[in-house]
Amino acid sequence: MAYKEKYPLDITPQGDTVPESIQKNRNEILNVAQNMELKAGGGSSGGGGGLRNRLLSGKVSNGEFSFLTGDNLSVMIDGSQTPVLLSFADGFNDFGAVDYIATINRKQSAWSLPANSTSYLYVERSASGGLTYGSTTLEPLRQPNAPEAATDKMYYNTTSEKMYVYTGTYWKNTLRVVVAIAVTDATRVKSIKYYDPNVNTATDAVIGKRTVDGKDYALTEILNALADTIKKIAGDDTFTTNPTTTLKAISQTIKDLENIYYKKTDTVNEAKHATNADEAKHAASADTAKNAEACVKKSGDTMTGTLKVPGITNDPLDFNKMSNTRVGYSGMLVGEVNGYTVWGKQRWGMGVAFPWTFDGDQRVLGAQLYFVNSDGAYIRFDTNSNTMGAWQRIATFDENNNLLFPNGAKLRVE
Repeated sequence: MAYKEKYPLDITPQGDTVPESIQKNRNEILNVAQNMELKAGGGSSGGGGGLRNRLLSGKVSNGEFSFLTGDNLSVMIDGSQTPVLLSFADGFNDFGAVDYIATINRKQSAWSLPANSTSYLYVERSASGGLTYGSTTLEPLRQPNAPEAATDKMYYNTTSEKMYVYTGTYWKNTLRVVVAIAVTDATRVKSIKYYDPNVNTATDAVIGKRTVDGKDYALTEILNALADTIKKIAGDDTFTTNPTTTLKAISQTIKDLENIYYKKTDTVNEAKHATNADEAKHAASADTAKNAEACVKKSGDTMTGTLKVPGITNDPLDFNKMSNTRVGYSGMLVGEVNGYTVWGKQRWGMGVAFPWTFDGDQRVLGAQLYFVNSDGAYIRFDTNSNTMGAWQRIATFDENNNLLFPNGAKLRVE
């Protein structure tokens, strides 16, 4: 274990007196003993058992750690009054466990966090003993095997007793301790929870896997996915770090879902829509539905009779994209086109696109109409070279048979 002397002796002629030297030696021995006790027994304030690679001690208030504070979207760490003590595990050697103890004994702004996110705050130790601070939005794990790879994902291998982070190409061994979980909104840190390695130790090695539809799933994957879904439904008030409260929230939410959604095995008899949907009834197939004399199937059929549509709307059209991208079908699209530049000027209005295609031809073909508010109508044609054609303004006639030009000129031919 690497240990830095906390009470070094001043052996110069003007240095420590004999009583001062004795007192320093005594304090040093007590400090070493305290570090060894913390490392072996888990320390105070919920450190927990003999787990390695974790936060050992720091400032405590009302039985909880309290050395981290939020400052806008940053987090401060304060070891100025009570040092923050960390234990970095680095596996084993011929003499047993290899651990490094690091002390933070000053106050500083350590982390800058992204807005509207949950971040896991960690401290990393270099080979020379220097400390740096970082964060990730990917949940760290403690388990005996590597999780699904994702860049910046980290996990503590409980077999080799080493921390690993995925670089994008491989799992790299690093000395890193997670200390807290911080939640931010758009402008500030909303909450800080100190990281408890006990509740982040995966148990797949003990409880095994489950096979669903021929695929093996680690049980922790299922639980994490379930927990993520339930949290969004139940909310932060009922989904907490307290296992009893959280299990109760999960159980109650699942019971509520049973009352809302039909199961696949349920039989629904003539379930009706609202009155203004003409009491259209569900049926085994669209062919037997009673909501129309000539039922239109989901596909492959033709509607007969009169179709009344009060209006047609669509997402905004991207004229330039449609002129350079083969959409794969022929038809008509209608949508708003706002802030679009025609003839060097931004314009707003409605657009209509007529893409045309057929199998075996990769060209972008078709036409586009642009009805500009308080201006006029423009048209262009997509050429065979898959480039955008030039816009042309459509000429119109007034009630006196005058041909109107964009510059205001009129032409009348007798």
